[in-house]
Amino acid sequence: METTCSLMRRPDRRFDVLERIERDFQATPALSLTLAQARRLWALEHDTCAMLLQCLVEQRVLSRRADGRFVLASTNTLPPKLLAKAATGPVSLIA
Repeated sequence: METTCSLMRRPDRRFDVLERIERDFQATPALSLTLAQARRLWALEHDTCAMLLQCLVEQRVLSRRADGRFVLASTNTLPPKLLAKAATGPVSLIA
């Protein structure tokens, strides 16, 4: 049985979109999207978007929070208050 990510090794447009999604999350570390928001942002059909996001979760690029939002895996451990500050500007880790 193939995993979601093994299906992505096939060369087609999905691989390009997968790379774009990853780049967008890397460029905007505070990005936090629901599946519906991601579908609109990248103009994808539900099943395709869900598969691509799941692939990035399996690769540990993204993680899915308890509220269902997809976030960059490295930011999932930040407290929500710090994430909110990161979305609005520079963050100082020293209080």
